[in-house]
Amino acid sequence: MSNLLNAIRQIRKRHVDAQLALLLSQFADTSLVESVDETIRLLFSQKVVDALYLNLKNKRSISREEIPGKLHVLHVVLEEYFGLSACTLGRAIARKFYSKLGLEFQTRNGFQLTDYVDEAKKKLRLSFMAGNVRLSAKL
Repeated sequence: MSNLLNAIRQIRKRHVDAQLALLLSQFADTSLVESVDETIRLLFSQKVVDALYLNLKNKRSISREEIPGKLHVLHVVLEEYFGLSACTLGRAIARKFYSKLGLEFQTRNGFQLTDYVDEAKKKLRLSFMAGNVRLSAKL
């Protein structure tokens, strides 16, 4: 009987951990999209944000919500719109993203937005697994 109870506890723990990991991933994705919006709005205007999403939707068939999974396409579009300044814009978006996740941002040579986001998600997962998640926004 005690083996059965232990097995049930383990299954519950794995289920809860999987649900928490999914919520954490959704939080990171939402924070990323918000970071894109807020950074471009702050540096340019809402019209530029709207034009960016219109381009992604009409020319790339990507919705705002799909950006986290297709970040490389966003990077290409930013390069088309902003040329060499796309790297600076990508760093500004990454800085905002790290802030939302409660992580310390460090500029890295050769990193693009996709690299910063991958690194942040990895740090967030490790922090979660260690029980040290400090999110600056509400879940």
